[in-house]
Amino acid sequence: MRLIIGGKGQGKREYAAAAWGLADGDFAETLEAARTAKALYAAENAVAACVKAGESAEERFSELIDANPELIVICDELGCGVVPVDAFEREWRERTGRVCCMLAKRAESVERVLCGLAMRIK
Repeated sequence: MRLIIGGKGQGKREYAAAAWGLADGDFAETLEAARTAKALYAAENAVAACVKAGESAEERFSELIDANPELIVICDELGCGVVPVDAFEREWRERTGRVCCMLAKRAESVERVLCGLAMRIK
């Protein structure tokens, strides 16, 4: 599994497509679809769905990586700003950070994309 992180609009999807030869159809946007996809795009939205459903995002993502160990996970960084007043927004941000920490530990590589340029972290 590979993890790609970075801010909104920084070129993460484009970088992944170029680096691994992915086409639009190779990107999933839900945990269910990602079980058979090459990449999960906007993983933060999948975390939000877990939080809304009262599910453990960490467990759901762990199960996903067990089922699809070659997956490329692309996630926006959410923790670099003002702490939201809304309780759901705070929980979603916290859970997304925890999921990214868990994924980073399990990942073969972790890259941060800024302005379309990747920096290898792991």
